[in-house]
Parts: sequence; C-alpha cells; structure tokens
Amino acid sequence: MPTPNVPIPTSRIPDCDTSTVEGMRAWFDAMHARGLMFHPEDSPEQLVTGVDGRPAFTKAECEQLGPIMRELFDKHGDAVCYQALAAIGGVDGDEDEECQPKP
Repeated sequence: MPTPNVPIPTSRIPDCDTSTVEGMRAWFDAMHARGLMFHPEDSPEQLVTGVDGRPAFTKAECEQLGPIMRELFDKHGDAVCYQALAAIGGVDGDEDEECQPKP
C-alpha cells in the first residue's frame, strides 16, 4: 500500500496554547527541548546562533513567533519571563514569589 503524501512541517515552532499559564509553560518546555529557547523579551528576528552567527529562526518561524509572544505577554504579563526561566530550570519556588534566578 503506498504511503499517502503527508506534508512535511517546515517550522520547528510548536503550537502554543496561549490561554493558560500551563499551556505557556508546556510551550516553553517544548521550545527548550527542541533547542529553540530564547529570552521572551528578545526579538526572534535579531537572534543568531552561537555556532556560526546565522539567524536562529527562519522568516516563517519569526512570523509564527511574533504573534505567539505578543499574545503571551498580553494575556500573562510578567509570568511569561518567569515561565521561560522555569522551563530551563532557572528558578525555584512559586510563580507568586519574586522571580529569583538559581545561584
């Protein structure tokens, strides 16, 4: 039986449930697992890889990331940076506490 033609995804950016903190955290966890983590206040268009200085994201990926990040900040404010830092294991404690990086 022939294999159906299934489009191959060209974007490495996972879908994001921006409606909840849990959805946002799952997205940051997925981004981190894929090696795509970046500081949420940085512009994806300006990020380069540390290996060869090439853009970290394609134009299409940047076009996906922009709306995701705007919606996350609009809905969750300062929790966005906290959840990004938590996804890389950079904070301890509750989100309600002041966000302090691990020593």
